[in-house]
Amino acid sequence: LKLLQQNGYLTLTAAQENPARILFCVGRDDLYRLRVRREDLDHFIRTLLRLYNGVFTEFRPIDEGEIAAWSGYSVEHVKELLKRLWQLRVIRYIPSNRSPILYFDEERLPRADLYISPETYRQRHDLMRERFEHMIAYADNRTQCRSLQLETYFGGEEPKPCGVCDLCLEKRRAGRQRDELSASLLQLLAEGPADVRTLTGKTAAAPERIAETVRRLLDEGKIEADKEGILRIIP
Repeated sequence: LKLLQQNGYLTLTAAQENPARILFCVGRDDLYRLRVRREDLDHFIRTLLRLYNGVFTEFRPIDEGEIAAWSGYSVEHVKELLKRLWQLRVIRYIPSNRSPILYFDEERLPRADLYISPETYRQRHDLMRERFEHMIAYADNRTQCRSLQLETYFGGEEPKPCGVCDLCLEKRRAGRQRDELSASLLQLLAEGPADVRTLTGKTAAAPERIAETVRRLLDEGKIEADKEGILRIIP
């Protein structure tokens, strides 16, 4: 539908409050004979004709409440009479609704005669490539929260990490492990000054993690190092 709309074949409105509409399907002579034959419908038909012009040539919006006020019927009875006229093939009746409306801006063409412009194909190609690139980025992502990544893609305002996806849980685990290693190194240094090599030999953590943790403890001002690289706790 979007492709056809972009190429001027139709218009699709957004969901909105659409009033009821009617179109008379019979001529005035046939309508007069029906009114004579069906006295139960005569007053209602005259009310419709009195309130709305052009109902023989095109769909006209109507207000069931207004019809009820002029006819003296209840709104529910008005709707029943409209349906009855529709069943008798006197009118075409579209009840009020909140659905999108589809308008044909051109005559309906066979599928083989539809023309889609090259620009439309190019736009669709670019859109699909962009979506594909985002899919790859989502699959390759190893740092950003999954939910935050999706909300950012769909334009969410001030998205926040969910805390429950695999990456959030991994960050939480890494944070706990980092804190545990920091506490372990501080405990070792509390027993006496030591260099990084000594600390590495006394813990099971990888040397890279120990070096990273030592740098963070230095930045946080919890430990200090002398010229020989000996580390000690800052009192």
